[in-house]
Amino acid sequence: MADTSNTLTRTQAEFLRRFVMALPDGEDVDDTSEASLAGTISLVALQKARLAWDGERKRVAAELKSLEASMVAAFKEAEDAKEMAQIATKVHRVLKVIDHRLLETLDEALNAATIFSRGACLIKAAGLIDAYLSELETHPLIQLVESNPFQRVNIVKGLRLTLRGLRSELT
Repeated sequence: MADTSNTLTRTQAEFLRRFVMALPDGEDVDDTSEASLAGTISLVALQKARLAWDGERKRVAAELKSLEASMVAAFKEAEDAKEMAQIATKVHRVLKVIDHRLLETLDEALNAATIFSRGACLIKAAGLIDAYLSELETHPLIQLVESNPFQRVNIVKGLRLTLRGLRSELT
């Protein structure tokens, strides 16, 4: 039977993660805390989390493409249709707010050579998730796209649900 005396509960790992995040910049932390955080999620669960995030970003991209098409269609008879179509393509900038950094960080965690580097990646991923969740509620571009008059979109709700699920997996 495996020795579980060195295994942290999710609550303990979450405390350590928050503690590490709260330390002032430049203050060294023993690598064992990052290793403990990495030990709370299996590689299979981490891969599923990565796939879930990638899938959600692709779903949002598809919704934005559909919104762009609706906007272009609404202005196709207008005098300045070409200019309006160029404006419509800018809805994809939402994906610059919810960018590629989390996906890259999850990839780094999956490919980490040591449990210590995996733990560091998971801490970074948790911070990115928190930042993205905050942006969903406050970023003006996301709010405008969500309340657009052309087509109903489900960007904030879907992203929030996926990010919260990822957050709970990582902690």
